[in-house]
Amino acid sequence: MGILKTIIQEYKFRHRIKLADFLIGPLVHCIVDWNPDVDIVVPVALSKHRMKTRGYNQSAIIAKMIAKQIEVKFSGKAITRIKNTRPQVGLSAKERHLNVVDAFSAERSFFQGKNVLLVDDIITTGATINECTKAIKNSGANKVYVFTIARTINQSNL
Repeated sequence: MGILKTIIQEYKFRHRIKLADFLIGPLVHCIVDWNPDVDIVVPVALSKHRMKTRGYNQSAIIAKMIAKQIEVKFSGKAITRIKNTRPQVGLSAKERHLNVVDAFSAERSFFQGKNVLLVDDIITTGATINECTKAIKNSGANKVYVFTIARTINQSNL
């Protein structure tokens, strides 16, 4: 297991929230080099149930830190998960896509005419990011840029 995978798993599943402090420098460096023209930074939303059981949204913590560093507005409430979905871990690519169809809603007042940076921790098949992006675009956003901490490269379990 690589160090980044270990850090993300500890951060996400074992309440090692302080690991975000370790990640933020390199993440912000990547975004500054990329230089997307954004008006607002938002995280992928968790369901109310998952938020209650985990106690925090790992993507929101990172997104808020990114927004502060690049001096752009942050909102942790602009996207909501309106459908309780099963965890994506262990699902096939097809199951992942079906699991999150129409699972998100985006508040038009946050997105109308804006360029958005959508932040998530890991992208596997892109199902969650695609559904979030669809909701944001349907709420009037001009552009949606996606930034994740990591992307899975071995999808043999899908």
